[in-house]
Amino acid sequence: MKTFIKVLLFVLSSLLIISCSTTVKPKTVEITQEDIDLMSTSNTEQKPSYLQTNINLIDNGDFSDSSRHWGSYFEGGSANIKYLYKRAEININTVGNIEHGVQFYYDGFRLVHGGLYSLSFKASSDKKKDIEVRFQLNGGDYHSYAQKYFTIDEMQREYTFDFVMEDETDIAPRLAFNLGKVKENYLLPVTLKLTDVKLILKNDVVEKKMENPSININQLGFLPNQKKTVYFSNCLDKYFYVVNQVGKKVYEGKIERTIENLESKEYTSVGDFTSFDNEGLYHIETESSNNKSYTFEIKNNIYDKALISSVEMFYLQRCGMELDKDRAKDFYHPVCHNEKARVHGTYDYIDVSGGWHDAGDYGRYVVPGAKAVIDLLLSFERNPDVFKSNNIDLLTEVKYELDWMFKMQREDGGVYHKVTCKKFPDFIMPEDETEQLYVSPVSTCATGDFAATMAYASLFYKEKDPFYSDKCLTAAQKAWTFLKDSKKLSFRNPTNIETGEYPDTNDKDERYIASCALYLATHKKEYHDYIKNNYDKNFAQDLGWEDMGAYGNQFYIQTDKAFQDKEVYNEIKNDLISVADELVNLSINDGYQISLDKYHWGSNMSVCNNAMILLMANDIKAKKVYFQTAISHLDYLLGANSLGYCYLTGFGSNQVMNPHHRPSIAQGKPMEGMLIGGPDQYLEDNYAKIALVNTPPAKCYIDNAQSYSTNEVTIYWNSPFVYLLSSLM
Repeated sequence: MKTFIKVLLFVLSSLLIISCSTTVKPKTVEITQEDIDLMSTSNTEQKPSYLQTNINLIDNGDFSDSSRHWGSYFEGGSANIKYLYKRAEININTVGNIEHGVQFYYDGFRLVHGGLYSLSFKASSDKKKDIEVRFQLNGGDYHSYAQKYFTIDEMQREYTFDFVMEDETDIAPRLAFNLGKVKENYLLPVTLKLTDVKLILKNDVVEKKMENPSININQLGFLPNQKKTVYFSNCLDKYFYVVNQVGKKVYEGKIERTIENLESKEYTSVGDFTSFDNEGLYHIETESSNNKSYTFEIKNNIYDKALISSVEMFYLQRCGMELDKDRAKDFYHPVCHNEKARVHGTYDYIDVSGGWHDAGDYGRYVVPGAKAVIDLLLSFERNPDVFKSNNIDLLTEVKYELDWMFKMQREDGGVYHKVTCKKFPDFIMPEDETEQLYVSPVSTCATGDFAATMAYASLFYKEKDPFYSDKCLTAAQKAWTFLKDSKKLSFRNPTNIETGEYPDTNDKDERYIASCALYLATHKKEYHDYIKNNYDKNFAQDLGWEDMGAYGNQFYIQTDKAFQDKEVYNEIKNDLISVADELVNLSINDGYQISLDKYHWGSNMSVCNNAMILLMANDIKAKKVYFQTAISHLDYLLGANSLGYCYLTGFGSNQVMNPHHRPSIAQGKPMEGMLIGGPDQYLEDNYAKIALVNTPPAKCYIDNAQSYSTNEVTIYWNSPFVYLLSSLM
């Protein structure tokens, strides 16, 4: 994950807090075609810059802002690049055996189908150098849209070439200066100087817009007795129909609850067909529209395969072992990352093999790993039978991560934050990342998470493996001793480490959840005293990797009543109910009945986490609305959203095909069962910044491997999804 990832679970502090005893009513509207037309054109800005003629589409083409938007790639070649006097100086030492052995490139523009473009640049070289300038697809087979060869000499000249974009529009291509082995005769070393790079659109073009589905539904389907909802975008019809495989209308329902949905820039309406429970394959139609929903199924075991795949993802993310070829299939890999890792800042090397690869890269991190383990254990505690009936050995899978976490604990009880290489790898399989591994320093956040995870895990292995249970509890107590003796040790990446940071400057919640888990496991007064002295009502909303206090609350709720303090329990209970009521009220006025008011990086995790809160609240104060709202959150993830995407790879009719996930990219197909991060209105990667400009918040998602801020996957996004799905089965 990128260094600056910070997923906010809720932004409740910005809300007008509504009394928890009051459920709001949706703000419905009556609409006309004029309203729909106004909505689709409202706040439309001037023609975007990439469609404007006679302006430079290359930002920072004179290098006045150093390397911004520019980068380099080497395949057998080598070069040093300096940015001086508004130019790039590329000192080439070796060129490799291919044209792109040395590549200097620009990302951050788009090429529109039918556009006539003119490229110009100024360049000189201290020795004659042949180069290839190429516009290309930035991924897949990297095929060329246009290319031209130039010979650069000592005199600075302007070089130009024009081309027509005959391929379909590419919203994030690459301009590549290939400086490798372009011709056989060359002298090295050579220094090439480049400046004044310009790309001009010479003609007026119209960009073809993609239309989103107008009828959206959970594309997997529904249990027969489950709440069943379908959503309509900009629909003037009053009735909808459930239609079977032979085209027969088998159910008629009303289209109701039209809401002005500014997050999606549409009017969203709802249809309910909960009472229809006949098993089979169906789609939804409306009375006057030719539009149809994607096919869905009503079936008793409709979610079994999705649950199996979403747990199997953890096996496929295993590090440090050879995967079973028959089980892993295309995602088989031999042993990886099993060499000893260097403890950063020392000459010590330790064995930290094992565990799960965290996300789209191959780092292993204690903090998000702890969230993933706790989510899975909570899932098993809540509904063990659903895992057993589907032959899912969840505790064995969790143990694989726990075994790695043991290796991350120092003798004094402190826990290292992470183990990674210095930089993110290329898009390769895990066994091909062979650079030196580094263990990053101890943090009290990682130590607190470790203590909570181990203490809670000890309860699950007590009968199955008492020795292992004792080992978990001993490690947790050792970590607690370290926490007691240590001031806050925040984490930031050490020098030269550029991989995912998972920074955290507040360890109060980690210490709190550690005390709660240890009290649940031991009933010792020391831990109870800490809980009573350090409970914070803000913990009730925190199920992220950074803010985790709600896990502690759940541990306390699970504690035997004879060992609970009534006042503390009631405070935890009331705060949980209050947060759940706020989530319900958010959902009531959301077009797709989910509880987000902002779409942050990893918004789909927040959808899952919020549903977890609702289900936890339902356990201690049963309300039909809590359970039904949790179902709406699952529906959203599986296709009932404004983009009509099923965000679980390998499932649904409109599937995510290009996740930011190195094994999937390397194999040319998505691994099945991964929950995608989802819309991020803050456009936090270069691809999203270009592709999603002026896009409504709820639609700020794109199925492209370059968009790590919207299309990555992680173990701790899958884990709350497992909790949500297994709880509703």
